[in-house]
Amino acid sequence: MNVEDFFKRPVDFYKLLKGLVLFIVFLSVVHFFISKETHFTIEKVPSFAGLFGFLMTIILILGAKYIVRKIVQRGKDYYE
Repeated sequence: MNVEDFFKRPVDFYKLLKGLVLFIVFLSVVHFFISKETHFTIEKVPSFAGLFGFLMTIILILGAKYIVRKIVQRGKDYYE
């Protein structure tokens, strides 16, 4: 079985998705039992790194879409 066939069958895809969700839940639970040395007070918030990374990814995508696009995009009649 090749990779393309694996993702075409919904049963296999949902097994993979379920496994990934369970892995994320496991990591979130383990995160509460690990002691961390923090430099800033905000870092003591549970799942701060994940939330911060998610927020920065959204900001990066929106910044690329609305700000960088206006700088880099060519005019509509550029190729004519």
